[in-house]
Amino acid sequence: MKRLRMGRLAWLAVVVSAVIVTGLPAVAQEEPKEKQWGVRLGPWYPADSDVRELTNNWWVYFGLEHFLPGNTSVSLDYGRGSGTISIPPISIKSRVELYSLFYNIWRSIGNGGTSWLLGLGVVYMRAKVAEPALGVAVSDSKTDVGLALGIAQKLGRDAELQLRYQTGWRRGNTGLVLNIGFRF
Repeated sequence: MKRLRMGRLAWLAVVVSAVIVTGLPAVAQEEPKEKQWGVRLGPWYPADSDVRELTNNWWVYFGLEHFLPGNTSVSLDYGRGSGTISIPPISIKSRVELYSLFYNIWRSIGNGGTSWLLGLGVVYMRAKVAEPALGVAVSDSKTDVGLALGIAQKLGRDAELQLRYQTGWRRGNTGLVLNIGFRF
């Protein structure tokens, strides 16, 4: 088990290093943008029916994004869903958390403030299911390669509406997020 975790940590370190190394040359070559940071908040809808059965259909989702020169960004996102399944006489409580780190490429579509994004990164998912009355709890986690595809529409100078589809290579960490973002 320890060897498997060390393998995941080593793989995660390689991906994070690749994101940093590919972003640094762009930073060194161009002037920084005026608004380099952004925050996003919105609902996440898990695409996997098993995940939706364990949790509610809509999760809280928020993210922090650092915009780099050359229409690229690095984003760190968090989503969480929880729920209760009642099968008398027991009540099963569950919580699923999703963390993702992506390197994103942005491209404009025309002159109307619309753009699309493509992101590649790492997704970490942690799930916990418990039956408090019996004192039983089970938890599991997985790290996965992630892909994000999205479209964004500017709502003003520093605000945008974004629809993003995010997936990992394994089942369970795929979903849609609709969020509003603000740059500062």
